Amino acid sequence: MLVDVSLLDFDFFAGDWAFTLQILRRGKLKRIENGELILGKSGESNTSNVFKKYNTNVINFFVPFNKLFIFSHSLFMNLDTQLRMKLYRSWFSLSISALKLNAKWKYTDRKLS
Repeated sequence: MLVDVSLLDFDFFAGDWAFTLQILRRGKLKRIENGELILGKSGESNTSNVFKKYNTNVINFFVPFNKLFIFSHSLFMNLDTQLRMKLYRSWFSLSISALKLNAKWKYTDRKLS
């Protein structure tokens, strides 16, 4: 199932979310009785500089999830208009929260005591 999906295509902020969406859009998944999937247990998301790697330009600073939005928009173009609007509102809310965190990270003194 994952043969034609490259993780390199998802090297952007929230790329792991995009990867998961890509898999989910393919339909039913094989289910197993027990096991787990851990994404990013020791990855960028759990560091104090979560935005640093991806703050490469002004757009990425103000809309950190911009590539995720573009990617997921293409996945969900055929959804019902009402559901797409709900997704857009969620994306907007996520963007505002991320911008606040990004600004806090960028402009707060992060020296350890």
